[in-house]
Amino acid sequence: MKSIIQLQNTAQETVIVEGVSRRESIDTEQKCQEKIKLKPNSNSAFVTSLMVFPPQFIFTLLQTSVQTLAIDITRDLKIEVNQVQWLSHVENMVLCSLASVSNRLHAKFGTQRCYILGSYVSAIANLILFFYPQLWTIILMRAISALGLGVVIPATVPMTNYLVIPSQIERGLSYTAAFVPAAQIVATFLGSYLATTIGWKWMFFIGSSIGIIHAICISIWLPTPKGDKTVKLDFIGVALMTIFPALSILGIGFLLLKEIPVSVCFILMVVSVISLVIFFIYNKRWSVHKVIPLPVLNANTIIFLLQNFIMGAGVQADIFFQPILWQKVFQFDTIGNGILIGICKVIQLPFALLYPLIIKKVTIKYITTFCSSAFIVIYITQILVLQFFRNMYFIEVLNLLSAVIYMQNIIAIQVYNVVGSPKMFGPISSTYVGFGNKYAWSIGVAFSTLVQQISSAINVNQNYVLSVQLAYCAGVVFLIIAVVLSSKIGVFKWERGRLGFRENRTVNFKTYIELQSVNDELVDTTQKVAKIRINSWTLGLQQ
Repeated sequence: MKSIIQLQNTAQETVIVEGVSRRESIDTEQKCQEKIKLKPNSNSAFVTSLMVFPPQFIFTLLQTSVQTLAIDITRDLKIEVNQVQWLSHVENMVLCSLASVSNRLHAKFGTQRCYILGSYVSAIANLILFFYPQLWTIILMRAISALGLGVVIPATVPMTNYLVIPSQIERGLSYTAAFVPAAQIVATFLGSYLATTIGWKWMFFIGSSIGIIHAICISIWLPTPKGDKTVKLDFIGVALMTIFPALSILGIGFLLLKEIPVSVCFILMVVSVISLVIFFIYNKRWSVHKVIPLPVLNANTIIFLLQNFIMGAGVQADIFFQPILWQKVFQFDTIGNGILIGICKVIQLPFALLYPLIIKKVTIKYITTFCSSAFIVIYITQILVLQFFRNMYFIEVLNLLSAVIYMQNIIAIQVYNVVGSPKMFGPISSTYVGFGNKYAWSIGVAFSTLVQQISSAINVNQNYVLSVQLAYCAGVVFLIIAVVLSSKIGVFKWERGRLGFRENRTVNFKTYIELQSVNDELVDTTQKVAKIRINSWTLGLQQ
C-alpha cells in the first residue's frame, strides 16, 4: 500500500515538475519573441521608415514601370496607349473604394495584423501576374493587389505613429519619401533594360519578391496587438462612399474607349457625384458609426484635400506624357527613354534627404503654394519649348525641376495629412489624402489623354506635339485652382518661427503636442530682433 502511495506521489510530482518546466519554456519563448519584436514609440525615424514604407516602394515601382514601359506593354499585348491606362485605373479604383472602410478594419482587427495580411495578398497577386501576363489577367491581379494595398497604404501613418519616437514624427514621414525616387530609379533603369532583354513582366517578379521578403520580416519583428471587436461598420455610408470613386473613374475612363457611348459615361459620372452628395448628408445627419468623423471635415482639412486632389490631377499631364514624348516625338528607344527619365530620379533622390530641413524652416502652406506656382511656370515653358525649338536638353532640365518640386510637395502632403486634423483623426485624414492622390492620377491622366484624343480627332493632320501641348494647357487650369486653394490653407501653432507663419491664419484646434517645440518665446524673440534691425536701419538713414 505504501509503495502504491509513493508511486502516486512520485507521479504527481513528475506532472507538477513537467507543468512548471512547460510554463517556464513558454515564458522563455514569449520573452525571446518579445526581444525580437520592435517596441512601440522607441524606434528611430530611419528604422521606422524601413519597416513601414516598402509597400509604397513596390507600388511606386510597378506604377512607374507601367508608365515608363507603356509603349512596350502596348506592343507586347497588342493594345492602344489609352487602354494601357486601365492597368492603373483598375488599381486606383479599388484603392479609392477602400478608403472609407480601411481605417475601420484597422480598428476592428488591429492595424499591424491588417498590414501583414495586406502585404502578403499584394505580393502573391503580383507573382501570379508574372506567370500569366495577359491583359485580363493583369487587370484582375492588379485589382487583387490593390485590395491588399488598400489595407496596407492607409496603415503607413498609424504604423509610423506606433513605432517612431513621438518627437521624430515629421522626420519619419520625410525619410519615407526617399523610397519614392528610389523606386522610380529602379523602375526606369532596370525596367528599361529588362523590357529590351527578357521582358517587362520581370519587374512584377521583382516587386512580388520584395513584397514577400518584407511580409516575412514584419511577421517576425512587428508586434501584433488585437483590435477592438466592438467597432462597427456603417455599410450604407461605406457603399455610398465606394460608389463615387468607382463610377467616376469608370465614367471618365470609358470616354477614352470609342466602343462606349458618351451618354453612358455621362450617366456614370452624374451618379457618382450624386452618391457623394448623399454620402455627406447621410454621414452628418443619420450615420451612427460615422465613416468620416465630423472633426475631420473642418474647413482647413477640406481645403487641403481639394488642393491635394487638384494639384495631383494637374501634374499628371507632365508625369504621364514624359516617356511618350521621348519615344513618339524624339524617337528614343526603350533604353534611351529609361536613361532620360532615370537621370531625373537619380538627382531627385539626394534632394529627398534635404526636404526635411526645408519643412523645418518653411510653413507647409508656403511649400504647397510655391510648388503649384512653379508647375504653372514649368508647363507654360514646356509648351513654348515644344512649339519653337524642341531642345531635348532644355526639356530634360524642365523634367528635372518637375521631379524635384513634385517630391517636395509630396513630403509636405505627407506631413500635413497627419497633422492637418486633430491628432486622433490624423490617420483617417491621411488615408483620404493618400487615396486622393491615386484618384487624382486616374482623373488627371484620363482628362489629359481625352484632350489629346479630341484635338487629334478634330484635325487628323496635326502632329502629336500639339495634342500634348493642349493637355499641358488643361494641366495649367488645374494648377491655377491649386494655387488659389493653397493660399487658403491655415498654419499651425507649432510652425511658429517658420517662413510664412501668420498668427491670424493659425488653426485653433489641437494637433500634435509633440511638435510644439517652438514656443511663444521664440516668436517674441524673433519679433524683437526684427524691431532692432528696423530701428538700426532707420537710424542709419537718419545719420
